[in-house]
Amino acid sequence: MFRRRTRIDAVTREAEPDNISPVLIDISRPEVIAAWVSAMEAHASQTSARNYVEVQLTRARLHGLGAAMEYATALFPADPLVFTSLSGLGRGARGS
Repeated sequence: MFRRRTRIDAVTREAEPDNISPVLIDISRPEVIAAWVSAMEAHASQTSARNYVEVQLTRARLHGLGAAMEYATALFPADPLVFTSLSGLGRGARGS
């Protein structure tokens, strides 16, 4: 059975698609960062070659700085996002 991809996974900046605007998710809360780091460290044997945790934290920091927050993770939807209302959406990356 064919399963349609809903997002594009980019492990490094070089893997991020240039033709898709990312959806940035604020992950700045300390408990969120701690859980994320813990999850990445749980797979240390798969990620030790490139200092994976530090690379991902740095990417999240850079995405966060660009969106006026401490840390953000970027998701790249494979298809256009559809919303029933704009009222539940957060602010724009410029802080407005």
